Amino acid sequence: DFLSVSSNFVPVFLITATPKSEIERVLKRLSIHQYFSSIHGFPENKTAALESVIASWRLNPHRCVFFGDTREDFKAAAASGLNFILRKTDFNSDMFAACRSDMIDNFLFDVV
Repeated sequence: DFLSVSSNFVPVFLITATPKSEIERVLKRLSIHQYFSSIHGFPENKTAALESVIASWRLNPHRCVFFGDTREDFKAAAASGLNFILRKTDFNSDMFAACRSDMIDNFLFDVV
């Protein structure tokens, strides 16, 4: 499992537009909350959350990867100097040509 293995070697953060209390309940219900070093959700701005994580963990943004599927994700990663990988969906096909980053079709199978 990508999360359980990755979280043993590098800190893994979740930054989402989903309300924080809701995403925390979902992650606990799925029994995967323990794999995240920190969880950030609405109302926190994604760029502000990235900057906070980078500063508090003293991370080199050029050695970090942001997986996302929205323009907001792409913009937040670019503003913070992070590498970006677009998760392609039927809802973001307009980004395929404009996004100059790596892309994956199915996170669960393409990353592992």
